Amino acid sequence: HSDGETMAKELIQEMKPGEALLVFSPKQEPGHLAEELEKRGVLFDRIPLYDTVALPQNERKIRGDDFFAFASASAVRGLAEGTDGEEWKGKTAVCIGKKTAKEAEKYGFSVRISKETTMESMAEAFVEIKAARDRKRKDE
Repeated sequence: HSDGETMAKELIQEMKPGEALLVFSPKQEPGHLAEELEKRGVLFDRIPLYDTVALPQNERKIRGDDFFAFASASAVRGLAEGTDGEEWKGKTAVCIGKKTAKEAEKYGFSVRISKETTMESMAEAFVEIKAARDRKRKDE
């Protein structure tokens, strides 16, 4: 599975000596990619670009069969923060990497990690999950 660690390794392979990177991340934390690059001694500038803000509970309209897509651990926290976690138990979440999945599991989500770190791969996971649900319902 792709994640910050894998992305850092792939970027390093493509870099030429003396090159530096520009990394955009949430304001609240450096982000997994920045952490991995720092561990490996890569030169980079980090620009804290965006805030993750929790959605007010009264604006959440969640149905029993909803799917969730998370591309970062901070996105998981933005949705689930301030809740007891009970409303997320068993809800299906497709996560873009291992650290995001670990955060979703803390809140009780049933997690599937996309095969690649792309929106297309996440969409493919949703199609597979939906097809499996439809087959199960048909068999019942």
